Amino acid sequence: SLSYISLRVHPPPTTHPQPILHMDVDRTDWKNWSDIITRSLHRYITQYLDNYTDPLKLWSDFSSILDTVNKQCIPIKKVCEHSKPFWNPLLSELSDKTSKQHKTAMKNSFTPLNVHRHKEAKEKFSST
Repeated sequence: SLSYISLRVHPPPTTHPQPILHMDVDRTDWKNWSDIITRSLHRYITQYLDNYTDPLKLWSDFSSILDTVNKQCIPIKKVCEHSKPFWNPLLSELSDKTSKQHKTAMKNSFTPLNVHRHKEAKEKFSST
């Protein structure tokens, strides 16, 4: 007889993990990005290069231009625990192809004889 049972109850999570935002470099229009970077660097840095005496100020201005252009040109994507950053159109195509092949194979193998064999194998497995 069990006189004492200890149960640990874990409360459900109150919040879901927040998705992380990443730059989506695969969908970026790099020609546009390059054109804007070139124009911005020329407009704000190259023509005033002789006026820079502090290398840290030059670096700060350069970084600021890069950040601004990146925010303007590079789309943002959300990445969460279920994201597959490695997934690409080729993998989607292969997945669809194998899924169709699997469905076809299952449809063709779903015969009364195969169902009977499966049932027998399941019973043998359960009895061991």
